[in-house]
Amino acid sequence: MKILITGGAGFIGSSLIESLNKLGFDERHIFIYHPNWFSKWKNLVGLKYQILDNFLEDVSDFYTYLKEFSLVIHLGANSSTTMAPTSETWKINFAYSSMLIDAANALKVPIIFASSASVYGSEEKDFSERVDGLAPTGFYAFSKLKVDEYIEKLLSKDTKKPSPIYSFRFFNVYGGMREQYKGSMSSVIYRWLTSPNGNIELFKSNRADVADGEQTRDFIHIYDICNIIMHVINRLSDKNEKPYPSGIYNLGTGLPASYNEIARKIASLTKKGIVYKALPSDIEKQYQYRTCANIRKLRNVLEYTDGFIEIQGGINLCYQSIN
Repeated sequence: MKILITGGAGFIGSSLIESLNKLGFDERHIFIYHPNWFSKWKNLVGLKYQILDNFLEDVSDFYTYLKEFSLVIHLGANSSTTMAPTSETWKINFAYSSMLIDAANALKVPIIFASSASVYGSEEKDFSERVDGLAPTGFYAFSKLKVDEYIEKLLSKDTKKPSPIYSFRFFNVYGGMREQYKGSMSSVIYRWLTSPNGNIELFKSNRADVADGEQTRDFIHIYDICNIIMHVINRLSDKNEKPYPSGIYNLGTGLPASYNEIARKIASLTKKGIVYKALPSDIEKQYQYRTCANIRKLRNVLEYTDGFIEIQGGINLCYQSIN
């Protein structure tokens, strides 16, 4: 099995390569495309893979390249949730993604696409895997939703039984040192554990019904993300079984944790203090007060039955990997 991973030097990509290596996949099987991968070289130390140069620089060659692969895992994107709406970011996040999906489908190559829970915008109750009725509050989330809509239309209109297409809406993924290049996009768990100052800084709440620090997120450890992806890969590799149904799937735990809970745990490990600061005006309109994945489809359709790393244990794992 030959696997193409775009964004392979990133946090999720490099973690997935490590999981694949542990199962015997190596440079014969894993090929990554990641522009300027060398800027994230530490994530790739000790891993077995090959680098595929210039893949997205000539989209006319998509079909030629993809003929060689058994699976595409498309993680590459401009992933800043506060990025400006420009034609370049649209080209990277939507145009390339839709063309890659089309090429993979035409060649009957399964593809996994990295979507995001940010598509839910300010939603606080209905986190089912729909595309209608969503109002993303940032351009990054908008671009991810447009790809999800593209996939839904493809799956509903293609009467030729399209090749397996999975869009995974990642919730708040965290997990140790491979977050080192994510900067402001790294998880608060990583930032609070590695912050050089003596305090853990939480945003105050601008809502009367939510106390400071009681904003919640559905945090999922990178090990669980990789296990779910490997669960799908194992089924795709089994010629005696049908692939899991195509579609959009939430990748979260269904168990949100408050920032206060996380801060208190990290404070107990690092002896740092906890302070609250005002929510910056540039993110106020797109700030989510609650996320919680609806994982019924993950459990019942994708048939993923493993448990998840609970948040306290996950923070311990991060602390150990960083220190």
